[in-house]
Amino acid sequence: MEGSMVKLYPGGNTSLGFYSFYKYILSQFEAKKIYVIKGGPGTGKSTFMKKIGADLMAAGYDVELHYCSSDNNSLDGLVIPKLKVALIDGTSPHVVDPQTPAAVDTILHMGEYWDEEAIRKCKEDIFSATWAYQRCFRRAYDFLKAASIYWKALNAYYADFEAIDLITLRKHVNNIIDEVFNDVKTRMSISNERHLFASAITPKGCTNCLPLLAERVSKRIVIKEQVAMGQNLLIDKMLDQLKDKGIDFTAFHCALHPDKIEHIYVPVLDLMVITSNSFHTYQADEEDIVLSMDRFTNFDLLGEVESERHMLTELFNCSVEQGVQFIAMAKVNHDILETSYVPNMNFAQIEELRRKVVVEILGFAK
Repeated sequence: MEGSMVKLYPGGNTSLGFYSFYKYILSQFEAKKIYVIKGGPGTGKSTFMKKIGADLMAAGYDVELHYCSSDNNSLDGLVIPKLKVALIDGTSPHVVDPQTPAAVDTILHMGEYWDEEAIRKCKEDIFSATWAYQRCFRRAYDFLKAASIYWKALNAYYADFEAIDLITLRKHVNNIIDEVFNDVKTRMSISNERHLFASAITPKGCTNCLPLLAERVSKRIVIKEQVAMGQNLLIDKMLDQLKDKGIDFTAFHCALHPDKIEHIYVPVLDLMVITSNSFHTYQADEEDIVLSMDRFTNFDLLGEVESERHMLTELFNCSVEQGVQFIAMAKVNHDILETSYVPNMNFAQIEELRRKVVVEILGFAK
Protein backbone atom coordinates (compact mmCIF):
# COMPACT_ATOMS: atom_id res chain seq x y z
CA MET A 1 0.00 0.00 0.00
CA GLU A 2 1.32 3.43 -0.92
CA GLY A 3 2.11 5.76 1.95
CA SER A 4 0.27 9.00 2.63
CA MET A 5 1.60 12.53 2.75
CA VAL A 6 0.87 15.72 4.63
CA LYS A 7 1.93 19.27 3.76
CA LEU A 8 3.48 21.61 6.32
CA TYR A 9 5.45 24.87 6.42
CA PRO A 10 8.66 24.98 8.51
CA GLY A 11 9.18 28.72 7.93
CA GLY A 12 7.15 31.75 6.99
CA ASN A 13 7.06 35.30 5.65
CA THR A 14 5.75 37.14 8.70
CA SER A 15 5.42 40.59 10.25
CA LEU A 16 8.76 39.83 11.95
CA GLY A 17 10.47 38.97 8.65
CA PHE A 18 11.36 35.42 7.70
CA TYR A 19 10.63 33.20 10.71
CA SER A 20 12.12 29.73 11.03
CA PHE A 21 10.92 26.63 12.85
CA TYR A 22 13.41 24.47 10.95
CA LYS A 23 14.85 22.97 14.13
CA TYR A 24 11.47 21.28 14.67
CA ILE A 25 11.42 19.49 11.31
CA LEU A 26 13.08 16.55 13.08
CA SER A 27 14.91 16.78 16.39
CA GLN A 28 18.52 15.73 16.72
CA PHE A 29 17.71 13.36 19.60
CA GLU A 30 14.99 11.57 17.66
CA ALA A 31 16.64 11.45 14.24
CA LYS A 32 18.57 8.52 12.83
CA LYS A 33 19.73 10.67 9.91
CA ILE A 34 19.33 14.27 8.75
CA TYR A 35 20.59 15.20 5.30
CA VAL A 36 21.38 18.92 5.05
CA ILE A 37 21.30 19.94 1.39
CA LYS A 38 23.45 22.88 0.31
CA GLY A 39 23.49 24.63 -3.04
CA GLY A 40 22.27 27.70 -4.91
CA PRO A 41 18.90 28.36 -6.58
CA GLY A 42 18.13 26.01 -9.46
CA THR A 43 20.56 23.33 -8.30
CA GLY A 44 17.79 20.74 -7.91
CA LYS A 45 17.33 20.59 -4.13
CA SER A 46 13.52 20.66 -4.18
CA THR A 47 13.21 18.16 -7.05
CA PHE A 48 15.71 15.92 -5.28
CA MET A 49 13.49 15.81 -2.17
CA LYS A 50 10.25 15.45 -4.12
CA LYS A 51 11.56 12.39 -5.97
CA ILE A 52 12.82 10.80 -2.76
CA GLY A 53 9.44 11.50 -1.14
CA ALA A 54 7.69 9.77 -4.06
CA ASP A 55 10.06 6.79 -3.78
CA LEU A 56 9.40 6.41 -0.05
CA MET A 57 5.62 6.71 -0.50
CA ALA A 58 5.78 4.04 -3.21
CA ALA A 59 7.60 1.86 -0.69
CA GLY A 60 4.68 2.30 1.73
CA TYR A 61 6.02 5.03 4.02
CA ASP A 62 4.09 8.10 5.11
CA VAL A 63 5.96 11.34 4.49
CA GLU A 64 5.82 14.97 5.54
CA LEU A 65 6.40 17.49 2.76
CA HIS A 66 7.66 20.77 4.19
CA TYR A 67 6.91 23.46 1.62
CA CYS A 68 8.63 26.77 1.00
CA SER A 69 6.53 29.82 1.91
CA SER A 70 8.25 31.82 -0.85
CA ASP A 71 7.59 29.32 -3.64
CA ASN A 72 4.33 27.36 -3.63
CA ASN A 73 5.79 24.47 -5.64
CA SER A 74 9.12 24.13 -3.86
CA LEU A 75 10.08 21.86 -0.97
CA ASP A 76 12.31 22.98 1.90
CA GLY A 77 12.17 19.71 3.77
CA LEU A 78 11.11 16.07 3.73
CA VAL A 79 10.52 13.80 6.74
CA ILE A 80 9.93 10.05 6.85
CA PRO A 81 8.59 9.77 10.43
CA LYS A 82 8.66 5.97 10.73
CA LEU A 83 12.32 5.81 9.69
CA LYS A 84 13.22 8.99 11.64
CA VAL A 85 14.96 10.47 8.62
CA ALA A 86 14.78 14.01 7.25
CA LEU A 87 16.17 16.00 4.35
CA ILE A 88 16.42 19.78 4.82
CA ASP A 89 17.31 22.61 2.46
CA GLY A 90 20.07 24.31 4.44
CA THR A 91 20.54 27.44 2.31
CA SER A 92 19.56 31.08 2.84
CA PRO A 93 17.27 32.48 4.22
CA HIS A 94 16.86 29.39 6.44
CA VAL A 95 20.49 28.46 6.89
CA VAL A 96 20.80 25.04 8.54
CA ASP A 97 24.17 23.58 9.49
CA PRO A 98 24.97 20.15 10.93
CA GLN A 99 24.69 20.07 14.72
CA THR A 100 26.15 16.59 15.19
CA PRO A 101 28.11 15.86 11.99
CA ALA A 102 28.34 12.18 11.05
CA ALA A 103 26.54 11.10 14.24
CA VAL A 104 23.24 12.41 12.81
CA ASP A 105 23.87 15.00 10.10
CA THR A 106 25.32 14.61 6.62
CA ILE A 107 25.84 17.43 4.10
CA LEU A 108 24.82 16.88 0.50
CA HIS A 109 26.43 19.66 -1.52
CA MET A 110 24.91 20.29 -4.95
CA GLY A 111 27.97 22.45 -5.70
CA GLU A 112 29.80 19.23 -6.47
CA TYR A 113 27.64 18.88 -9.58
CA TRP A 114 27.81 22.36 -11.13
CA ASP A 115 30.07 23.89 -13.76
CA GLU A 116 31.65 26.64 -11.70
CA GLU A 117 33.46 28.24 -14.61
CA ALA A 118 30.23 28.55 -16.62
CA ILE A 119 28.31 29.96 -13.65
CA ARG A 120 31.07 32.50 -12.99
CA LYS A 121 30.37 33.98 -16.41
CA CYS A 122 26.85 34.82 -15.17
CA LYS A 123 28.20 36.76 -12.20
CA GLU A 124 26.62 40.12 -13.08
CA ASP A 125 23.22 38.55 -13.77
CA ILE A 126 23.41 36.68 -10.45
CA PHE A 127 24.30 39.86 -8.55
CA SER A 128 21.48 41.81 -10.21
CA ALA A 129 18.79 39.17 -9.61
CA THR A 130 19.98 38.56 -6.02
CA TRP A 131 19.80 42.28 -5.19
CA ALA A 132 16.30 42.57 -6.67
CA TYR A 133 15.20 39.40 -4.85
CA GLN A 134 16.40 40.69 -1.49
CA ARG A 135 14.92 44.16 -2.06
CA CYS A 136 11.48 42.68 -2.77
CA PHE A 137 11.54 40.75 0.48
CA ARG A 138 12.54 43.84 2.46
CA ARG A 139 9.50 45.66 1.04
CA ALA A 140 7.25 42.64 1.62
CA TYR A 141 8.21 42.52 5.29
CA ASP A 142 7.61 46.27 5.62
CA PHE A 143 4.03 45.78 4.44
CA LEU A 144 3.46 42.70 6.62
CA LYS A 145 4.74 44.69 9.61
CA ALA A 146 2.24 47.44 8.74
CA ALA A 147 -0.52 44.81 8.47
CA SER A 148 0.37 43.65 11.98
CA ILE A 149 -0.06 47.18 13.32
CA TYR A 150 -3.53 47.45 11.75
CA TRP A 151 -4.43 43.98 13.08
CA LYS A 152 -3.49 45.00 16.63
CA ALA A 153 -5.50 48.22 16.28
CA LEU A 154 -8.55 46.21 15.17
CA ASN A 155 -8.05 43.71 17.96
CA ALA A 156 -7.97 46.48 20.58
CA TYR A 157 -11.59 47.45 19.91
CA TYR A 158 -12.89 44.22 21.45
CA ALA A 159 -11.17 45.01 24.75
CA ASP A 160 -11.79 48.77 24.66
CA PHE A 161 -15.54 48.28 24.32
CA GLU A 162 -15.68 45.04 26.36
CA ALA A 163 -17.44 43.52 23.36
CA ILE A 164 -16.62 39.89 24.23
CA ASP A 165 -18.54 38.18 27.04
CA LEU A 166 -15.51 36.59 28.66
CA ILE A 167 -17.45 35.00 31.54
CA THR A 168 -19.74 33.01 29.24
CA LEU A 169 -16.86 32.23 26.89
CA ARG A 170 -14.78 30.91 29.78
CA LYS A 171 -17.63 28.58 30.82
CA HIS A 172 -17.89 27.13 27.30
CA VAL A 173 -14.12 26.74 27.05
CA ASN A 174 -13.95 24.97 30.42
CA ASN A 175 -16.72 22.58 29.32
CA ILE A 176 -14.77 21.71 26.17
CA ILE A 177 -11.56 21.19 28.15
CA ASP A 178 -13.38 18.93 30.64
CA GLU A 179 -14.89 16.89 27.80
CA VAL A 180 -11.51 16.38 26.10
CA PHE A 181 -9.43 15.58 29.18
CA ASN A 182 -11.99 13.88 31.41
CA ASP A 183 -10.48 10.39 31.04
CA VAL A 184 -6.93 11.40 30.10
CA LYS A 185 -4.31 10.30 32.62
CA THR A 186 -1.31 12.41 33.55
CA ARG A 187 1.97 11.03 32.24
CA MET A 188 5.16 11.24 34.26
CA SER A 189 7.02 12.91 31.43
CA ILE A 190 7.59 16.30 29.84
CA SER A 191 5.58 17.05 26.69
CA ASN A 192 7.49 16.82 23.45
CA GLU A 193 6.54 20.05 21.66
CA ARG A 194 6.84 20.63 17.94
CA HIS A 195 6.30 24.08 16.40
CA LEU A 196 5.51 24.67 12.72
CA PHE A 197 3.18 26.62 10.42
CA ALA A 198 -0.03 25.22 8.91
CA SER A 199 -0.49 28.33 6.75
CA ALA A 200 1.76 30.73 4.90
CA ILE A 201 1.83 34.07 3.12
CA THR A 202 3.11 33.05 -0.30
CA PRO A 203 3.49 34.42 -3.84
CA LYS A 204 -0.04 33.12 -4.50
CA GLY A 205 -1.54 34.70 -1.40
CA CYS A 206 -2.47 33.17 1.95
CA THR A 207 -2.46 29.37 1.69
CA ASN A 208 -2.93 26.61 4.24
CA CYS A 209 -2.74 22.84 4.64
CA LEU A 210 -5.53 22.46 7.21
CA PRO A 211 -7.69 19.97 5.23
CA LEU A 212 -4.87 17.41 4.97
CA LEU A 213 -3.97 17.85 8.64
CA ALA A 214 -7.61 17.52 9.73
CA GLU A 215 -7.91 14.21 7.85
CA ARG A 216 -5.34 12.68 10.21
CA VAL A 217 -7.69 12.80 13.21
CA SER A 218 -11.28 11.82 13.98
CA LYS A 219 -11.89 14.50 16.63
CA ARG A 220 -11.76 18.19 15.77
CA ILE A 221 -12.49 21.39 17.69
CA VAL A 222 -13.06 24.34 15.35
CA ILE A 223 -12.75 27.92 16.59
CA LYS A 224 -14.65 30.19 14.21
CA GLU A 225 -13.54 33.79 14.47
CA GLN A 226 -13.27 37.04 12.57
CA VAL A 227 -9.83 38.26 11.55
CA ALA A 228 -8.17 40.30 14.35
CA MET A 229 -10.55 38.95 17.00
CA GLY A 230 -7.51 37.26 18.48
CA GLN A 231 -9.23 35.47 21.38
CA ASN A 232 -6.87 32.64 22.36
CA LEU A 233 -8.54 31.37 25.54
CA LEU A 234 -9.26 27.83 24.32
CA ILE A 235 -5.82 27.44 22.72
CA ASP A 236 -4.08 28.64 25.90
CA LYS A 237 -6.07 26.33 28.19
CA MET A 238 -5.55 23.40 25.83
CA LEU A 239 -1.77 23.96 25.83
CA ASP A 240 -1.73 24.19 29.64
CA GLN A 241 -3.56 20.86 29.94
CA LEU A 242 -1.29 19.11 27.43
CA LYS A 243 1.83 20.29 29.23
CA ASP A 244 0.45 19.46 32.67
CA LYS A 245 -0.41 15.92 31.55
CA GLY A 246 2.86 15.38 29.65
CA ILE A 247 1.17 14.85 26.27
CA ASP A 248 3.11 15.39 23.02
CA PHE A 249 1.69 17.89 20.54
CA THR A 250 2.42 20.03 17.50
CA ALA A 251 1.58 23.73 17.75
CA PHE A 252 0.91 25.56 14.49
CA HIS A 253 1.64 29.28 14.55
CA CYS A 254 -0.02 32.26 12.85
CA ALA A 255 1.49 33.11 9.47
CA LEU A 256 1.41 36.86 10.25
CA HIS A 257 2.19 36.74 13.99
CA PRO A 258 4.55 33.79 14.52
CA ASP A 259 4.43 34.16 18.29
CA LYS A 260 0.69 33.35 18.23
CA ILE A 261 -0.50 29.71 18.16
CA GLU A 262 -3.65 29.05 16.11
CA HIS A 263 -3.90 25.27 15.74
CA ILE A 264 -2.86 22.24 17.82
CA TYR A 265 -2.40 18.64 16.66
CA VAL A 266 -2.44 15.92 19.35
CA PRO A 267 -1.84 12.47 17.84
CA VAL A 268 -2.29 10.44 21.04
CA LEU A 269 -5.74 12.00 21.57
CA ASP A 270 -6.64 11.71 17.87
CA LEU A 271 -7.48 15.41 18.12
CA MET A 272 -6.89 18.69 16.33
CA VAL A 273 -7.87 22.21 17.35
CA ILE A 274 -8.36 24.43 14.29
CA THR A 275 -8.83 28.20 14.14
CA SER A 276 -10.93 29.17 11.13
CA ASN A 277 -11.15 32.71 9.74
CA SER A 278 -11.12 34.41 6.35
CA PHE A 279 -7.36 33.86 5.92
CA HIS A 280 -7.49 30.12 6.63
CA THR A 281 -11.04 28.88 6.43
CA TYR A 282 -11.95 25.37 7.56
CA GLN A 283 -15.40 23.94 6.96
CA ALA A 284 -16.44 22.05 10.10
CA ASP A 285 -18.28 18.71 9.92
CA GLU A 286 -21.45 17.96 11.87
CA GLU A 287 -19.45 15.84 14.33
CA ASP A 288 -16.92 18.59 15.06
CA ILE A 289 -17.10 20.69 18.21
CA VAL A 290 -17.49 24.30 17.07
CA LEU A 291 -16.70 27.32 19.21
CA SER A 292 -18.15 30.31 17.32
CA MET A 293 -16.75 33.55 18.70
CA ASP A 294 -19.66 35.54 17.25
CA ARG A 295 -21.87 33.93 19.93
CA PHE A 296 -19.89 35.69 22.65
CA THR A 297 -19.45 39.05 20.89
CA ASN A 298 -21.79 42.03 21.16
CA PHE A 299 -21.23 43.77 17.83
CA ASP A 300 -23.75 46.48 18.73
CA LEU A 301 -21.21 47.87 21.18
CA LEU A 302 -18.84 48.37 18.25
CA GLY A 303 -21.45 50.17 16.15
CA GLU A 304 -20.24 53.68 16.88
CA VAL A 305 -16.74 52.85 15.62
CA GLU A 306 -17.84 50.80 12.61
CA SER A 307 -16.37 53.32 10.16
CA GLU A 308 -13.02 53.22 11.96
CA ARG A 309 -12.98 49.42 11.94
CA HIS A 310 -13.93 49.36 8.27
CA MET A 311 -11.07 51.73 7.41
CA LEU A 312 -8.56 49.71 9.43
CA THR A 313 -9.79 46.46 7.87
CA GLU A 314 -9.21 47.89 4.39
CA LEU A 315 -5.72 49.08 5.38
CA PHE A 316 -4.96 45.66 6.88
CA ASN A 317 -6.13 43.78 3.78
CA CYS A 318 -4.30 46.19 1.47
CA SER A 319 -1.05 45.80 3.44
CA VAL A 320 -1.25 42.00 3.27
CA GLU A 321 -1.99 42.16 -0.47
CA GLN A 322 0.98 44.47 -1.06
CA GLY A 323 3.17 42.11 0.92
CA VAL A 324 2.00 39.22 -1.25
CA GLN A 325 2.75 41.20 -4.41
CA PHE A 326 6.33 41.84 -3.32
CA ILE A 327 6.77 38.17 -2.37
CA ALA A 328 5.52 37.31 -5.87
CA MET A 329 8.03 39.78 -7.36
CA ALA A 330 10.77 38.14 -5.29
CA LYS A 331 9.73 34.78 -6.75
CA VAL A 332 10.09 36.20 -10.29
CA ASN A 333 13.64 37.35 -9.51
CA HIS A 334 14.41 33.99 -7.90
CA ASP A 335 13.30 32.29 -11.13
CA ILE A 336 15.61 34.61 -13.09
CA LEU A 337 18.41 33.69 -10.69
CA GLU A 338 17.81 30.00 -11.37
CA THR A 339 18.44 30.48 -15.10
CA SER A 340 22.13 31.02 -14.35
CA TYR A 341 22.38 27.67 -12.56
CA VAL A 342 19.98 25.21 -14.19
CA PRO A 343 21.85 24.91 -17.55
CA ASN A 344 25.12 24.43 -15.72
CA MET A 345 24.16 21.53 -13.46
CA ASN A 346 24.95 17.85 -14.03
CA PHE A 347 21.50 16.49 -13.13
CA ALA A 348 22.46 12.97 -14.27
CA GLN A 349 24.97 12.77 -11.43
CA ILE A 350 22.44 14.26 -9.00
CA GLU A 351 20.02 11.51 -10.04
CA GLU A 352 22.70 8.92 -9.20
CA LEU A 353 23.08 10.55 -5.78
CA ARG A 354 19.31 10.41 -5.28
CA ARG A 355 19.18 6.66 -5.92
CA LYS A 356 22.07 6.14 -3.51
CA VAL A 357 20.35 8.20 -0.80
CA VAL A 358 17.06 6.28 -1.24
CA VAL A 359 18.85 2.97 -0.71
CA GLU A 360 20.57 4.41 2.35
CA ILE A 361 17.26 5.67 3.81
CA LEU A 362 15.50 2.35 3.25
CA GLY A 363 18.39 0.71 5.08
CA PHE A 364 17.21 2.33 8.30
CA ALA A 365 14.15 0.05 8.18
CA LYS A 366 16.38 -2.92 9.01
